Amino acid sequence: MEDRKFYVYAYFRPWNGEPCYIGKGHGTRWLWHQKKGENHPNKHFASIFKKAEGPIPALKVRECLTEKEAFGLEIALIRILGRANSGGVLVNLTDGGEGVLGRKLNAEERKRISEKMKERFSIPEEREKLLMINKGRKASPETIKKLRMARQKLYEDENERMKRGRKGHKGNVYSEESKLKMKLAAQKRCASEEFRALMSTRAKKAWSSPERREIQRNRAINAAKARRAFLAEAQETN
Repeated sequence: MEDRKFYVYAYFRPWNGEPCYIGKGHGTRWLWHQKKGENHPNKHFASIFKKAEGPIPALKVRECLTEKEAFGLEIALIRILGRANSGGVLVNLTDGGEGVLGRKLNAEERKRISEKMKERFSIPEEREKLLMINKGRKASPETIKKLRMARQKLYEDENERMKRGRKGHKGNVYSEESKLKMKLAAQKRCASEEFRALMSTRAKKAWSSPERREIQRNRAINAAKARRAFLAEAQETN
């Protein structure tokens, strides 16, 4: 049986009662626009909130719909009322039907979203706001498992592991409290039999490569040469 948790909602201009936006959602999605208000990413919608100087009227047109039914009604209402850029009254940026649950984004969409997030995170106020939102939030066991698997997969690539090790924390300045926490976490991790077995397996795998052994051999030779040169210079100085 299909999930009938979806609905279609509408927003109205308070000064004349004219509809200005049609959307589809579930849960509290329809209230998201009110929260954004004058900071709404849709500049046309934001201007309506600004003119109204506060929340604007909204209602659910129809509830208890399947996602397919909700999309169909959303598209139909937008087509009937029309978008402002085509002579209609709505400030919707599209004709509806987007945002299917589980839909995979193409490369262009992912790039566009990434650029918007980078731009937003470059603003100190926005960055602080996002950090405060996530502060204290605990990830579910399933999410933690996915993150751990993704990290393990990433570090299976030796070149990537070395690259991240060289520059991952370069230039970071940590407080004494953070240093102590990292030290205790490292001690706890190293005391684990599972961790020691993992590190042993990785070391054996790394040293099984002739190229890796040659790199380490050259490093040892260069280190010895540098030490001898330092001692010789120190003796000459004395």
